[in-house]
Amino acid sequence: MKQALGSRMDTGQGRRLLSIVKEKDPASYQGVFYTTADARRLLRKLESFAGWAEEMYEKRP
Repeated sequence: MKQALGSRMDTGQGRRLLSIVKEKDPASYQGVFYTTADARRLLRKLESFAGWAEEMYEKRP
């Protein structure tokens, strides 16, 4: 992502994406289940990241 966005890369959004991926792994590969509250929290993170990603896509050179 850093290479694609260069100086437009937001460090906070990069951390958010890493956090999302880290939370996904236990459910995908270890059979861990999330509570509804955990799923909602993760969804909010995803929606925030997706909004930022869409904005960056629209502003692409």
